[in-house]
Amino acid sequence: MFSRKNILLFISISFLLLTSGGVYFLVTPEKNISSPSLVPDIDVQSGSVSVVLTEAGFKPNQIVIEKGTTIVFSTELNKTFWPASNLHPSHSVYPAFDPKEPILPDKTWSFTFDDIGEWDFHDHLRSYFVGTIYVIES
Repeated sequence: MFSRKNILLFISISFLLLTSGGVYFLVTPEKNISSPSLVPDIDVQSGSVSVVLTEAGFKPNQIVIEKGTTIVFSTELNKTFWPASNLHPSHSVYPAFDPKEPILPDKTWSFTFDDIGEWDFHDHLRSYFVGTIYVIES
């Protein structure tokens, strides 16, 4: 059996690891992409663009779009999904970029990006699936 001392030590270490990770995400702001050199060398897209959640993650997982572009999120998985901005689980970095509920696998969810910046996102239900959307002035 585990002693009370070992259990308290485990709880203390777990708490420290969780809080230090949370502090990192709270104090790490989204990056300012006002400098073109900070945007990856990816073709700029506009209009309506698709991002699909696959077994391997979001495809594409990095995309550069012009302000006002709509991204249509869908999935190839036979599971609900929930694309949303970081931070997980609050989605507080770009709160409008959040459908606020799971999307059925046969449905899509669209979002028009009107804020310039670098927006990291994830699948709220499987937060290890991540991506970045770079929104630049058109």
